[in-house]
Amino acid sequence: KRLDVDFRQFARESIIGAVQDELNEAQFLDLEGAVSHCKEFDEIFKVAGEYFKHLACEDLYFFVDDRLYKADINAEFPKAGYDWTHIRMVYAMNDMINNKISGINELVEFFENDGNGSYYLFTPIHFEDQVVGFSVLKNAGFLEDGSFFYDVHNTIVKALSSLFSRKQLENANKHLNDVYMKDLLTGVYNRVAFGNEIAPDINKFHANGTACALSFVDADDFKKINDE
Repeated sequence: KRLDVDFRQFARESIIGAVQDELNEAQFLDLEGAVSHCKEFDEIFKVAGEYFKHLACEDLYFFVDDRLYKADINAEFPKAGYDWTHIRMVYAMNDMINNKISGINELVEFFENDGNGSYYLFTPIHFEDQVVGFSVLKNAGFLEDGSFFYDVHNTIVKALSSLFSRKQLENANKHLNDVYMKDLLTGVYNRVAFGNEIAPDINKFHANGTACALSFVDADDFKKINDE
C-alpha cells in the first residue's frame, strides 16, 4: 500500500531542523567560550540564564551549597543527598522570583502555588562524587527537539568546578602569603611585609617629592600582655 508523503513538507522540515541544529551548535560554542572566561560564580549563572532565555524555556533556577562561594581549601560537599542547611537559590531567570525564594522550603511552596499545569526538570550539580547543588528548568519545551541539554549542563558544571578549584588555589596562596608576611600570634605585618609592601611605597612617595614617615611602636613585656 502506497503511503502518501508530502515530500515538500518533509524537505522543508529537514532544512529547518538542520538550520536549527547549526544554530544550537553555534550558541553552545558561544556558551562554552563565555563561561570559561567568567571570574565569579554568579557570572556563570547569569551567562547560563542568558543562554536559556533564547530557548523554549519559561524559567531557570540554580540552587547551590553556599560553601561553594567560600572556596575553602578544605571544603567538602556531601557525597549523598543535600545538606539543606547550606543550599541557597543563587539565580532565577525571573527577577521577581529571585526576591521571593532563598531556600528549598520557599521553592516547594512556590511550586505548590504556581506550579499547577507546569513541569520541572531537576538536574544535579556534582563535582565528581560530591553534591554541590542542582538546576531547575520550568516547562523546557526545547527538550523535545534534541538531547543537547546535558552537554550544556555538563559545560556549566565543568566551568563551576574549574572556577572553584582556581579560587581554592587563590585562597591557599593568600593564606601562605599571610603566614609569610604576618606575625602568627597577633596577625600584625612583620619585617618581611615592611620590606615587600611598605618600603617600595615609601620610596615612590620620596621619588615624587611627597613627605611621609613611618612610626614603630614597641611594647615591653608584650608576651605577658598578650597571654593575659
